[in-house]
Amino acid sequence: MRKIVTEIKADTEGKQTMKVAAYCRVSTRRETQLTSLRSQRIHYQVLIAEQPDWEFAGIYYEEGLSGTHKEKRPELQRLLADCKMGRIDLVLTKSISRFARNTTDCLEMVRALTGSGVNIYFEKERLYTGEMGSELVLAVLAAIAEFEAGSISENGKWAHIKRCAKGRFRFSRAPYGYLLQDGHLIADPEEAVIVRYIFACVLAGKGTPTIAAELNRRRVPTKRGGSWHPGTLQKMLKNVVYEGDLLLQKSWRDETFRRHPNRGEVDRFYIEGDHEAIITKDVFAAAVRANRQRGREVGNVPSLKSVYTNRYCFTGRLICGACGACFNRQCVRRKDGCHACWVCKNHLKRADSCPMGKLWEESLENSFSTLLNKLSFSQKDLLVPYIRSLEKEAFFSYGENEHPIRQICCRRKRRHSCDCAAQTQMLLTFLAHLQGPVLHFSEDAFEKYVDHVLVRSAETVIYQLKCGLRLEEKV
Repeated sequence: MRKIVTEIKADTEGKQTMKVAAYCRVSTRRETQLTSLRSQRIHYQVLIAEQPDWEFAGIYYEEGLSGTHKEKRPELQRLLADCKMGRIDLVLTKSISRFARNTTDCLEMVRALTGSGVNIYFEKERLYTGEMGSELVLAVLAAIAEFEAGSISENGKWAHIKRCAKGRFRFSRAPYGYLLQDGHLIADPEEAVIVRYIFACVLAGKGTPTIAAELNRRRVPTKRGGSWHPGTLQKMLKNVVYEGDLLLQKSWRDETFRRHPNRGEVDRFYIEGDHEAIITKDVFAAAVRANRQRGREVGNVPSLKSVYTNRYCFTGRLICGACGACFNRQCVRRKDGCHACWVCKNHLKRADSCPMGKLWEESLENSFSTLLNKLSFSQKDLLVPYIRSLEKEAFFSYGENEHPIRQICCRRKRRHSCDCAAQTQMLLTFLAHLQGPVLHFSEDAFEKYVDHVLVRSAETVIYQLKCGLRLEEKV
């Protein structure tokens, strides 16, 4: 019987291809890093095109974004969403540090992607998640990347503080009214006219909503070509840059790289005469007083609507003891006129979500004045022994053979004690200069010595002072 052999050609055209994408990131917008970013994009475009069984699925790249928080990287979020929708099979990236500098984020994203059938290849580490027996290697490498990020951040903070202390701060972007020339501020003739107009309007009694509306009606653009808002003007009216000075380190970052307003946690630096002033110091001080006074006057409020601003000293410092939310300011019309009060945010949204009642602003101010009088009366019995105990803690030493974690905790405790002792000494100096009892609310003293106020009830609050003391006071 004759054998008949028929060759069946392989179906190469019907072979399924792999959809491959790349993720690139640089943390700054410096020219050297932008050049690196362009090189990465070209590298991955060529690499993916050279593979016959790979299909180009796009390049996701980000300029000038830190890798410490995945939520703040829109291109990474878009990549994760496309992977979840099945548009990508493989992700290429330069290294673990480019993908994430947070161990938790890195492991969570790798698990989410592998759960969707998507693998990642880290070029520098030569690590392919599709062949990874366990997460141990990835976890160790991610932890190293996170440690490097922390080390770089600490070195950057140290260098920044040294520059600030020597008055060598250089702007990366000029505020409205100024131009940058070799890293230094010079007045912009056109924008300086608008700055003077804003301050003149405040001195004439106009509010920031009215000024913003006038600027928008006259089609005066902001620095970025947008519209004016009252909040923008409020920040300008508090910025000493317009009187030729600088206040540095108005905010700070914690160990998780999150930014917070500086309320005495780290040193600040005030530089006088740093650059050309647009507004004289007298005009600036008068505008600050006028703006502050206008915020405290509530007699011209036409209705019972709530007014929330960021220009009051209690804003962000009143914490609800029932639900933990902040308090918002309200103006309420009564028979004898309008009165300001503070109400829990959650209670305002839905009354049954928080039982905390309202606090009248005048009562809060009186309670703080009473607290100052009590501290003044008992400073020898309370504050002097307290500062001595802090000074003892500040001089507490540890042995060289102590465990490193123990040494870190001791150093932090000593630093905290030194800070609290300094704050207490400032408070003692303030009390020593008082001429008799405190009869009127001092906004400057509240902002300088109070960290926050915990509202226990409509009758009781607890003042958390920056020096570390927690003192209860009746409202």
